[in-house]
Amino acid sequence: MTARTAAPTPPWIEPEYAHAPLPDARLQARQVAIGARLAAQPAAPLPAIMVTDAELEACYRFAANPRVTPAAILAPHRAATFARARAVGGPVVAIHDGTEFDLTAHPACAGLGRLRQGQRGFVGHVTLLVTEGDAWEPLGVPAVSTWVRPRRRRSRDPRTGAKRSGPAYARLRATESAYWRTHIADVATGLGPDASVVHVFDAGGEHYDVLAACVAGDHAFVTRLARDRRARAADDDADDDGTWSHLGTVLAAAPVRAVRAVTVAARGAATAPRAARARPARARRTARVGLAAARVTLRRPRSARTAAPPTLDVHAVAVTELDPPAGVAPVCWVLLTCEPIATVADLARVVGLYVHRFAIEVYFDALKNGCLAEQRRLQTVGAQTNLLALAVPVAWQLLRLRALARAPTPRPAAAVLSPTQLAVLRACTVLPLGDAPDAAAVLQAVAKLGGNIKKREPGWRVLMRGLERLMQCMIGWKAAKSGAEM
Repeated sequence: MTARTAAPTPPWIEPEYAHAPLPDARLQARQVAIGARLAAQPAAPLPAIMVTDAELEACYRFAANPRVTPAAILAPHRAATFARARAVGGPVVAIHDGTEFDLTAHPACAGLGRLRQGQRGFVGHVTLLVTEGDAWEPLGVPAVSTWVRPRRRRSRDPRTGAKRSGPAYARLRATESAYWRTHIADVATGLGPDASVVHVFDAGGEHYDVLAACVAGDHAFVTRLARDRRARAADDDADDDGTWSHLGTVLAAAPVRAVRAVTVAARGAATAPRAARARPARARRTARVGLAAARVTLRRPRSARTAAPPTLDVHAVAVTELDPPAGVAPVCWVLLTCEPIATVADLARVVGLYVHRFAIEVYFDALKNGCLAEQRRLQTVGAQTNLLALAVPVAWQLLRLRALARAPTPRPAAAVLSPTQLAVLRACTVLPLGDAPDAAAVLQAVAKLGGNIKKREPGWRVLMRGLERLMQCMIGWKAAKSGAEM
């Protein structure tokens, strides 16, 4: 294969990769070229993605260049994401979560840190913006932070090896909860004061410091509780220690105000015994849950920063599965929020906002398994994180195509394919495409190229395979056209 027979650059590449604040125009051009190659074959090894040996070497050098940073790489995608979010004209949801990138199988990579269960790699914190509603559409990833954990656990004193007390841990200047606070403030600043955004995060981010930052900054949020906290009903104004109970006790006295159906995402079995007991594997299902709510006051735990206020007034919503399948652990969520809970519609919206959180799990799946973020073999953690930043918009595009293929409102075909790509698809697909097909019909045809069964909704994997096959057809079309003009 030569550069002349490479697949044409997808039209969405330019706004997501061009004009990055890199110190050299050649680096800017190289970023766009690498992004286009990754988009054409996201699940292929780098030697197969790059058209020539020179391009492969240039990719390695770009990733290892000390003047290239993940923040600079992501700057165009960040700006485009905020522009899309502001154009929505309504509320958007900012989903925050952390994940580990396991590079244990690549011990030659310099700078790896400690992960759970003795593995080696680095940690990432990601924020994904999506539209609000059942037919959510991913808008992009405006913020990604990566770091390497030290060999010694911060929960233990390095001098004595003893476990740190809550106050001692709170005195540490840098903890991982700081990334949650930074991302929340960063998204609010990037969207501007006129934007309406709700921050959603899972139990990993429900630190008291994070909740306090949301309340102090007037940031709307919904989070799931990781552990039962010291609390009392907000209308209990007594201030002696004897009045404090636990959140679970307060919510147990709250009546069930509504029954709703929620979708519970599938989950694989954890490898660690303790995690497997706490989070057993489950299949995707629709659960019938009862909703109860109360206004509560949380007490600051000993592990929180002393700068945090001694109490926080928030709303708590209990989501409890009423009739779980036999042998399956029931859904039991306790959600904390500042959103209204006065009506049944308010409660349903809070639960719906939290359900949006599962979108970031799909995104991590696309990033790790669709873009092979844990399988690239570069020599340093810095090069790995730069290549990860290059893959971030590609994984977003895979999710976007999945959402457009399932969208209830028709979108034009131009939203997903160029006119040339549509012409080549017409020649390759067995599905009939009318004179003016919408995006959903076009993506069904792309999914069919990837092996999708008609009655199934296309997922990102089958769409990725279909797009890769379409790109191969584009290469043949381009080569045939070039030969005819000679």
